[in-house]
Amino acid sequence: MTAAPDKLLHAALQALEQAAPARVRDMSGLAPHGDRAEARKALQESLKAAARLLADRPAKPVLRTLHHLACTGGTVISKAVATQPNVALLSEVDPFSPLGHAHPFRPTDMIGLAKIGSRAVSSDTQARLFKASLDVLVQENADRGSYLVLRDHSHGKYTYGEDIGSYPGLRDFLSDAYDLRSAVTVRDPIDSYLSLRRNGWVHCQPATFDEYCRRMLVFLDDHAGVPLIRYEDFITDPQKGGSALCRALALPFNPDFPHLMPAVSLSGDSGRKGNRLALRPRYEIPEDQARDIRDSPNHAVLAERLGYSTALAPPA
Repeated sequence: MTAAPDKLLHAALQALEQAAPARVRDMSGLAPHGDRAEARKALQESLKAAARLLADRPAKPVLRTLHHLACTGGTVISKAVATQPNVALLSEVDPFSPLGHAHPFRPTDMIGLAKIGSRAVSSDTQARLFKASLDVLVQENADRGSYLVLRDHSHGKYTYGEDIGSYPGLRDFLSDAYDLRSAVTVRDPIDSYLSLRRNGWVHCQPATFDEYCRRMLVFLDDHAGVPLIRYEDFITDPQKGGSALCRALALPFNPDFPHLMPAVSLSGDSGRKGNRLALRPRYEIPEDQARDIRDSPNHAVLAERLGYSTALAPPA
């Protein structure tokens, strides 16, 4: 694997320190002209050595990441990615997740075992365990010519608990070690919130639509600059949406992917069932939830940002 950037910088600074004598650091003009010329030459040679060191640095390996919140159609889109040629997709990845550690029997889950063991490990140890495992998978997929894609489980960080998680998101966590190719997918927040309510997954506090929209805005801010694809656009035109998704992730595109999706099984498949890619009717909105939606100032901001209507009735 590649050396960490801070280690490379440290090595370059060491090279400068070893090659440049003390007079290099005293260019105040008080030294004789000959000493200054010699110091300048030594500094130039040191900088050339540092440049060669940085030029020889191996490129960071490419890693692909897919980001969305719960009940936004993410499993459907992830299945579309998983059907592309030579793709290996890991579903619902979050090295620091506050979820999923309640069950004590997890014989193959080293991070989970370390978290619930008799001496729980630190978050730094969790990070190193995760990166060590990921390095193995990245190298394995590179050796066999396949494309590793991590589907982020953003729910634990952004829409769970009293506030947004303080730990780094998946992209921030991996950006130093990998050349990331990423995509963000979204859905009309009214529909995703209604689905969360039906599944009993409104885990943010306060459990209101406005709070959900506020957190979704933070999620978007944290992924600013990442190509964004709307679920509705993808479903309406799968060929165009699938092609855009593959471009964002730097993947080869198979236009026959819709026919292959029913064969893919992923975790997080909580939505309405069926093999046909089609928009579904909006769930009926109870009056208390309708009032919650109408009174949300964050929804107006979010809807405008993503190009959705604030109307309770879905667009025809």
